[in-house]
Amino acid sequence: MKTDTSSVAIGEGVVVLRRRGRPAATAAILGSQAGPDGLTQTFWLDRMLHEPGEDTLGGHPVCGAVVTQIVVPAGMDLQE
Repeated sequence: MKTDTSSVAIGEGVVVLRRRGRPAATAAILGSQAGPDGLTQTFWLDRMLHEPGEDTLGGHPVCGAVVTQIVVPAGMDLQE
């Protein structure tokens, strides 16, 4: 498992991933769904932003083999 030193910002229709020493990477949001508890929000992105072996980005859980699925606190918007 790799150490997570990235930051994630969610904007209108887009997610921006920043990693130290690399250009920012962006992905469009394909869809989203509120978690069953109402405390989380899941976003499906149009590409993979996470790398093999990563299970978090910016402290948020991620998964996916073709696209990145990221789970963030509900209401997280335009934040890092």
